[in-house]
Amino acid sequence: MSLLATLELVFWTGVYATLAGALAGVVAAVLWSPFLLSDRLRALFQLGPTDHWGLNYVVACVVVTAVHGLVLGVGLALGAGRDGPSIAVILLVSALTIGLVWAVPAVALPARGYEWDPRGFDAVTHLLLVGGSIWYAAIVTVPMFVLSLLLSLPA
Repeated sequence: MSLLATLELVFWTGVYATLAGALAGVVAAVLWSPFLLSDRLRALFQLGPTDHWGLNYVVACVVVTAVHGLVLGVGLALGAGRDGPSIAVILLVSALTIGLVWAVPAVALPARGYEWDPRGFDAVTHLLLVGGSIWYAAIVTVPMFVLSLLLSLPA
């Protein structure tokens, strides 16, 4: 495959994967919403580009899953033409995304001075974040993994 053909494949795969990821973000926003029963996690979404936590929540879900889809799609496109699906790419990208879903609010935001938890980052907050990351894996990562495997099968 020529360099131009590879770049075109990567570009269009990235576009479609980003759109699919954004659509998955809307679904994830609905399926992840039970975690918003906790005022601790609602407080997390007070941080954001808008003045309303609900809109910030939807934006965060769409952006996280769109980026997840983009990186996963590009990674798979770069591995196209090799023997079988690149399960290592799927697992690595998904593990990094799941880790970031926990690490950004639990570590990075407080380190930057954003003390978003009104109760001070106790064990319950960390359990909610870990549970949210696991639930994200179940509702977004697993379907993306299965879809990626199906799309990588020979025609």
